[in-house]
Amino acid sequence: MGIKDIVNKVKEEVKVLQGEASKDKLFTNEQAYADEATAQREFLRGNRNCLT
Repeated sequence: MGIKDIVNKVKEEVKVLQGEASKDKLFTNEQAYADEATAQREFLRGNRNCLT
């Protein structure tokens, strides 16, 4: 990483701290279930947990 890269990174971090930019983060999660009925049951259970 060269000086220019470091300076650009610092500039970006300053913008984030000042609220002028955001850090884009992506989260994914995958589950495999034995059958469709189990998948639907767990999906509904997960949604209930998110709402409480």
